[in-house]
Amino acid sequence: MMNVPNWHHKLTNFYNDEKTSDVLIIVGKELKKFYCHKLILSISSKFWYSTFYPDNWKNLDALRNFSKIEIPDLSSEIFENFLKFIYQNEFNIKESNFWDLYSIGTRFEIQELLEHCEKYCLQSITESNCLSYFEKSCEMKSVNPHTNKEGNSQTKVQARIKKYLEKNSVAILGTNGCLNKLKEKTICELLSNKNLQIDENEIFHRICERGEHLCLQQNLKVNSTNLRNNLKQLLPLIRVDLLNKDSFEEIRKLGLLDTPKLITALFSKAKKLEKAIGNSYAQENRKRIQNRKNINSKEKNIAHVCLMITKSQKKQNEDIIKSINYFGGVEIDIMSVDKRTPSYEDIVNYDSIFLFSYADFFDSQKIGDLIARFIQDGGGVVICSVFSLVSKGLQGRIGGRLVTDEFLPFSHGERISRERSYLGEIFDPDHRLMNQVKCFDGGVYSLRIKPKRIHPKARIVASWSDGQPLIAEMKKSLNYGKVVALNINPISNNVGGNHWIKSTDGAKIIANSIKFVSEREYFPIKNIKSTNLN
Repeated sequence: MMNVPNWHHKLTNFYNDEKTSDVLIIVGKELKKFYCHKLILSISSKFWYSTFYPDNWKNLDALRNFSKIEIPDLSSEIFENFLKFIYQNEFNIKESNFWDLYSIGTRFEIQELLEHCEKYCLQSITESNCLSYFEKSCEMKSVNPHTNKEGNSQTKVQARIKKYLEKNSVAILGTNGCLNKLKEKTICELLSNKNLQIDENEIFHRICERGEHLCLQQNLKVNSTNLRNNLKQLLPLIRVDLLNKDSFEEIRKLGLLDTPKLITALFSKAKKLEKAIGNSYAQENRKRIQNRKNINSKEKNIAHVCLMITKSQKKQNEDIIKSINYFGGVEIDIMSVDKRTPSYEDIVNYDSIFLFSYADFFDSQKIGDLIARFIQDGGGVVICSVFSLVSKGLQGRIGGRLVTDEFLPFSHGERISRERSYLGEIFDPDHRLMNQVKCFDGGVYSLRIKPKRIHPKARIVASWSDGQPLIAEMKKSLNYGKVVALNINPISNNVGGNHWIKSTDGAKIIANSIKFVSEREYFPIKNIKSTNLN
């Protein structure tokens, strides 16, 4: 078997050899000359191959005569290191020349050189030099955003640095004055990373330190105006709503935020705090309700319903209760809300609420807040809209967070009456709300409203024959309860001749709705995100 000679080690003899070279490359401001070989450079680099042998260069004589290139923006020392790597397999990478070699490897698309740089980065990055590495990687990203098609090696180094910074952010950013030497653009890039493990209060203190440092550098007093001027790009990046009380008070004392921004931050913090407390309460409440439902296994299939009404009248109430219990399996309590607003403890143990008003609420805003909280804790609600959402009569129209936080499928509107209408188009015939529903006659009055707005996330299950929504569903969030709006008067002509016709399926519509919303859905509490607040 014949031995194949290894010619690669002999390339060193051709390094910067004027006699055999076929291209002269002049590099740097000092115009240093390097005698190179097109073929050798082309083998090592796609960039040089496309430079010396472009597809669109049809004049071969001109190609052969192409023997001089000038690169004034490149360091001659780094280019010399590059040539030694190509010709002599000599590679001396160190912290002082790492980024230059990485830059030239990226520019000339030299995969082997980039792999060496990546290995060096992994071995050499430490908590003390990580920020300088990060800043240089940001500069490289902005100067040369090109990514290598052979595995995106350019971004690998940057990704390694970013990952190291995220993992060790507590030690790296916990050092006093660590941001003082960085460029503002670098800090903006750094603070825009939401995966840093460090506490937001530490970041806030580092930014304050930088503000003081810049003031002293410029011989300025450390006061609110100068701090704001020096930190105007960084202050918006502080997540103020995650700061503890001490840091928040410090922001106020230093005057880092003007009044409108301070109010906005306070409001945001208050909302997060409310959400955190609400989630905690919801967890406890769901456990309490679930425990109550498990006490007696016989009650598992019984829905506990609160019929919440105004102006209680015996015949009307009995008619509504008969419809709610059409399919059986419910226990119903009547609660009047025209003389007082119940407390949350009064309703918390019910599975669902059936809300109907044909008189004024005692407090339309508070009752809306109360029902919104009930929904947030997983309770279901059926609301009959013809009086509760009619435009006229503010105290008779439901309000509060039930409306402002958009828990309802459609908004209030003008009442339509004395225009007889029937069950129109069924948009979702397989929906449980349409179980056994085949016809509906609203009667002579056919009381309904014409909503001003349909919520974009609402599901209209069926409409009246005149196109107005008849049955609509709304569910805002995973652990929230279901809400169904029935655009009807729930009283049948069994009580008065102008109401819906009892021989049609109005009772089934009402019973389907209450059974549907009464089925609480319990999801793992671990899915609820906690909020880090002091």
